[in-house]
Amino acid sequence: LLRAPWKFLWSADGAHQLYDLEHDPAELEDRAASESDQVARLAAEVEAWRASVQAGSVDEELSEETLQMLRALGY
Repeated sequence: LLRAPWKFLWSADGAHQLYDLEHDPAELEDRAASESDQVARLAAEVEAWRASVQAGSVDEELSEETLQMLRALGY
């Protein structure tokens, strides 16, 4: 997730990473430990997005025609 100047990498196990791209464009210093407020805010944003995507997902069987078209495309 990019929110200038931050680049936030969310991790399911909670080992999030945070980089200040303005001062550390090479992403050498993980600032997650020292910027816990930013991590909490950005993690909440990612988690809200994940919840909205999961809420909109549909478990639907694909038709045989769709499966054949996907196979023809190499899937």
